[in-house]
Amino acid sequence: MRPGAAAADRMWTVRQAAKGWFRAGIIDEPTLRAVEQAYPDDRRRTGFAFRILLFVFTFFGLEAAIVLVSFLLEPSNGTFGMLALGAGIAGVMATEYLNGPLARRQGGIEEAVSLFAIVQLAAAAVVWLLSARLQPDRSFGIFFVLCAFLFGAAAWRWGYWIYAGVAGIALFLGLAHLPYGRILCIFLALIGWRWLAADRRATQLPPSLRLCCAAALAACLTALYAAVNLISLDRRWLEMGHSWDTTNLRSASAILTVLVPPFIFGIGLRNRQRLLLNLGFLFGIASLLTLRYYVHVLPTWIALGGAGAACLALAAGLRKYLNSGKGFERGGFSAEPLLENPQKRTVLETVSSVVVLTPAARTTAEGLGFKGSGGKFGGGGASGSF
Repeated sequence: MRPGAAAADRMWTVRQAAKGWFRAGIIDEPTLRAVEQAYPDDRRRTGFAFRILLFVFTFFGLEAAIVLVSFLLEPSNGTFGMLALGAGIAGVMATEYLNGPLARRQGGIEEAVSLFAIVQLAAAAVVWLLSARLQPDRSFGIFFVLCAFLFGAAAWRWGYWIYAGVAGIALFLGLAHLPYGRILCIFLALIGWRWLAADRRATQLPPSLRLCCAAALAACLTALYAAVNLISLDRRWLEMGHSWDTTNLRSASAILTVLVPPFIFGIGLRNRQRLLLNLGFLFGIASLLTLRYYVHVLPTWIALGGAGAACLALAAGLRKYLNSGKGFERGGFSAEPLLENPQKRTVLETVSSVVVLTPAARTTAEGLGFKGSGGKFGGGGASGSF
């Protein structure tokens, strides 16, 4: 990241933390104003709704412009590749200008231009691979590795965490097209786990890059679980274009399918890391579904309903257990939302209410309707409450 962007990122993080302290009642309003004055924000930002709108309009507008130019020029494959390459380079330069001299951050436009640049560079890579006439599995492997490089470089330069996650997924998809791709995925995921787990807490990195490390770590752990899962082994999901005998790995895969989720959950519990706790829980659900796939004990709808009821009961019991402790916490864990933005919870509650509890159309009851009663004294026939 640019030094100015990294400094602004740190200041914005401090300001957001101070707002969380203010909402929790830890600091008062004068202290909040003092923190905001000590850590000013020099970036141009927009609200979440306008950010989404600007992103959608800018990205699809740029893509529509490229499609229009391609139709007007009627280029061949080589000319279209050069057009995509030129558009991608122009998009990179525009993103640098938006993030640099214009000092834009979380504005939607610069994010859309960066994604447009990556998409155009990837399209140029597709044209080059088609002209090279390589084998399909090799072409797909090279394409995914190039995508991993593009998204990874964009995440490192501009600090967008979602690019880091996509880069990790693309890298493991590229490895899956190599011989013994499953073994390579496990080996690289373990190395990435050790490396990224340290970098996501490194204070010398800006907060955005630490979040990028967390997204890449989630991709590594997901790839690790996918590589050791028994269904993945039997269905040969990671043996794309290559066939080798995996019969001897079934026993080890069955054991790891059971042990990996609680192992990741236990590390998250010991180190107080929410990311590992969430991933361990999700992988545990996936392991239960894997067990249900091989052991048909109950009908699917009963198994899923029972699992959902068990999760609700476990959540209620855990919340009651934590709230019964001193200070509403036990062992450093609490069910209370600490320093979290209540607006995020309000959005989730609103969405869930709209989806689940949408009321039916109202019917007009008998006797209801307009009932004129004449104006009350208030001047000119207006009521007193007008």
